[in-house]
Amino acid sequence: MVMGTDSKITNLVNHSHGSSGSPHQWMSVVPRFPSYRIMLFTPTEMELWPRVSARYPVVDIIVRRSRGRFSRSFIVGAVECFQRDFSIELCDLLDAAFSHVCSDAHKTKMFLKPIGGKVSQLVAISYTNAVGDVEDSTAITSVNTMGVGGPALKKRRVQVKSSGMHKHFANLVDEEVTDVAVSAQQLMIGDVAWEPKCSFASIVDDMLLYLAILGGKTYPSYYDRVSGTYHSTKQIFSIVNPDEYVIHENTQAPTLDFKRYENMVAHAIFSSSRRNGVRGIPFSDFLPCFLGEFEDKIWMKEVLMVVETESDSNGRLIDASNLLEGYDAGGLAERTIPFLAPPNTEWPQPILDTNTDGGCKFGHLIRTVNEERCDVYVQDLAKKEKAMFVCECKYREEKIDVGVVTGILDGLQKRWGEEWKVVVVICTELTNFRAWKRQNIGCVKFKRSKRAGRMIANWVFQPKPKEREKLAIIIQTGVIT
Repeated sequence: MVMGTDSKITNLVNHSHGSSGSPHQWMSVVPRFPSYRIMLFTPTEMELWPRVSARYPVVDIIVRRSRGRFSRSFIVGAVECFQRDFSIELCDLLDAAFSHVCSDAHKTKMFLKPIGGKVSQLVAISYTNAVGDVEDSTAITSVNTMGVGGPALKKRRVQVKSSGMHKHFANLVDEEVTDVAVSAQQLMIGDVAWEPKCSFASIVDDMLLYLAILGGKTYPSYYDRVSGTYHSTKQIFSIVNPDEYVIHENTQAPTLDFKRYENMVAHAIFSSSRRNGVRGIPFSDFLPCFLGEFEDKIWMKEVLMVVETESDSNGRLIDASNLLEGYDAGGLAERTIPFLAPPNTEWPQPILDTNTDGGCKFGHLIRTVNEERCDVYVQDLAKKEKAMFVCECKYREEKIDVGVVTGILDGLQKRWGEEWKVVVVICTELTNFRAWKRQNIGCVKFKRSKRAGRMIANWVFQPKPKEREKLAIIIQTGVIT
């Protein structure tokens, strides 16, 4: 019996015995262990875990729907936290337990140190490889998000290499015990060659992978605990070869770079939404965190400054909520961005139930079809609305101008009507705007300061206070190298 995550089983073929010309059964592959059976080892665990799970039944569901190593670590973290404070709120207990799970994984697997681990983290967050992601009921469709039928959303299966199992937490794609024969020093299933192929578990089958490992309050999505490095999302997408995760999406986008850029923006939103834990993150904190994801190398929470003109060197500090003053933005300035699931994925219902009785705020991140006239938006499930805000991505070699931005606004108005209030336009670079014709739509643009950790805002157009209806926020990120 050989047990572990090493999929290089072919290395053992040379040590097999028997005729090398006639096929003979050589091994049976067991792709994964059975569901975790809760084991309590210490007197403290035996005493406190039943109390924790009785008070907060969702923790028992999380443990039973996650892989064993994560579940075991979660129990230890939850019990330790509960032991320190018997009156702890569920949201704080979850943050602490998720941190314990992620800390153990970083220590033992060091999964964000090698490039293979970074690739796998990127693919796992994209949720393009999860088992059952096309057919599974947890995959959001055009029907249940937009109320109408239509093309599938931008999500297709991509292959994870075996390094996804060595360096990260992917599984073999085999769903059942597979009998493999050896013939002429090759592994065969019947007449077909067998090789290890990997995929990630669905969000239903490995909750802690998506709740803890992909980023949270203590350990953000691209934080390498070994080196203590806070990688920005832009840096990860710059160092990971697109061929490692190429996504054949349902889109008319002409280039792979566009798809990579759009995916990068979705990851930046995802990561930023989790930096304050499962309570969600106030918009005033979210925007500086989101802008920091486009630093060339190291993430940092940006300091926001506003200037009167682009040539002005004496700006004043602002809060993100200041940008929304006077606008009918659905109260976005005072709202909280939810702790998001991966793009086009739904949290299981037991997780969503904590929004009403656990002090948590879980939500959804949608990558849309082209017909929706935007690329990404965030859903707050506590509100009867399409989106908190929408994002449109423009990755072009040439700078975008006022005509492109006007086209975005016209498209949104035609498709969404009054159901959008704030659009975030993400592009590589802008030209100087000479004219602005939307008298009730404000436009503010951000560019990176020469000083790291600062973003400079400049109003392209600010309507009179009584005429402020909608707002376009334009963010210039520079190219992905």
